[in-house]
Amino acid sequence: VIVESGGQATEEEGCLSIPEVFAEVSRPERIVLEALDDRGAPYRLEADGLIARAVQHEIDHLDGILFLDHLGPIKRKMLLARWKKEHRNDRSYLKEVTPGDAKAE
Repeated sequence: VIVESGGQATEEEGCLSIPEVFAEVSRPERIVLEALDDRGAPYRLEADGLIARAVQHEIDHLDGILFLDHLGPIKRKMLLARWKKEHRNDRSYLKEVTPGDAKAE
């Protein structure tokens, strides 16, 4: 859990979940994180710069958020449309998903 943050920095981000797509994302420049280690012991991490950005990016993944979700809808749509166009003949990358596709277990 991020318990404290400060400053603001805008940097280019990308993600292995969406290869070859990059965009400027604003995030807090400094964070304080409280978590549990692999043995369940609490710890606190203070991070800034690239480490703070990476931690926030990975916490977003745990919450089901991609860096594209930090962009405005027009920018996000433009980047995804360009990526799909560039990979239109490569079926290993593309899988269209619509709400309701997931089957309840």
